[in-house]
Amino acid sequence: MAHVLDQWCDYRRYCYNKALELWNATYSEYRMLVSPEILAEFKKPKEERQFTEEQNLFISRYYPTAALIQKKLTASKQSWEKQISSRILQQACADLGKAFKKFAKDKALKVKRGAGRSVFQSKKAKRQGFKLNQGVVLAKEGNHGKLTLPVPAPYKGEWHSIRFSEIPKNAEFGTISFYREHGHYYMAVPYKYETPPYIHKHTGKKTGIDVNVSHFNDAEGEHYFLHKGNNGAVKLARVYENIKHQQRIMARKLKENGQIRLPGSAQKAIKKRESSFRSFTSVL
Repeated sequence: MAHVLDQWCDYRRYCYNKALELWNATYSEYRMLVSPEILAEFKKPKEERQFTEEQNLFISRYYPTAALIQKKLTASKQSWEKQISSRILQQACADLGKAFKKFAKDKALKVKRGAGRSVFQSKKAKRQGFKLNQGVVLAKEGNHGKLTLPVPAPYKGEWHSIRFSEIPKNAEFGTISFYREHGHYYMAVPYKYETPPYIHKHTGKKTGIDVNVSHFNDAEGEHYFLHKGNNGAVKLARVYENIKHQQRIMARKLKENGQIRLPGSAQKAIKKRESSFRSFTSVL
């Protein structure tokens, strides 16, 4: 069974890399053939775009999306791929589509967040994994539950269920992530809940902010504060760049001296960085 799971990890990496290669090729072809009128419409807000029937046909054929890439990869499947669950390919394409949407959104807001543009995945990475959104059965046994994966068609060996490390929250769950790290397999199960409407309340509690990120999430969605459309963002970005500059000075000094005791210049950098932290949170 571990051998099969290893194969699924390899297949997910294969699908993701093939999808990324096809995405880049499709986008290059799209940029060569796209008309100025279509580009002008894409610059407008989504609700204001108006494409002709001919333009919509062109976009559906050439503009790269997760659905288009998945369709092309499915059509070009080799015989050995048909023995592996097609849901792995679907989830790999969906993950790639989300990554490009995130990259495009950050680029439009002119913020630097995450790893940027998608890159090819390496088989030497310490963590390998795959995702399944359907075809898994949650069978409760006593106080704990077990998750049973779909058995591949050619497999005839023993097939074990995976026991939860805690009591399952409920039987409703989303896309499950399976990953291998240091020779062991783990799974992450996101449960689905119906949350009540979000109501602002003054609790009197203090809020901590991680200054190493450019956005934060709450019940109302994502909020960006390092893009030029935000009031005070220019000042905030300048303070943040100063923090990064002082951290680079500290890193160089530590690397050059190789000692626990820091020289005077690094001590000054620490004080300046702490001052910048205070300025950063005060601006927020």
